[in-house]
Amino acid sequence: MAILDAAVLGKCLDKWGVENLRLALGEFQTIRLPVISEQVLHSRKMGQIEQGLVLPNGKAFDPKMVSPEECHDLQMKNMPFFGEIPSILE
Repeated sequence: MAILDAAVLGKCLDKWGVENLRLALGEFQTIRLPVISEQVLHSRKMGQIEQGLVLPNGKAFDPKMVSPEECHDLQMKNMPFFGEIPSILE
């Protein structure tokens, strides 16, 4: 995530120039905030599962009762936006 943040920020600064820093930072935030928000929420859920904490649904994760869909969601490659490259970098 940090590498993509740096790359997107660099492209935004390149596009708008340092003299338009607010515009560059605004575009950066527009591009990255939705992605990072989804990834942070996913990471929190994974942390709760790994620590055996109660999940938002009021239940603790039970590996013996997990559905195939839940197994799919637990894989790192299924983190939101994991395999996507921001369009500004293309």
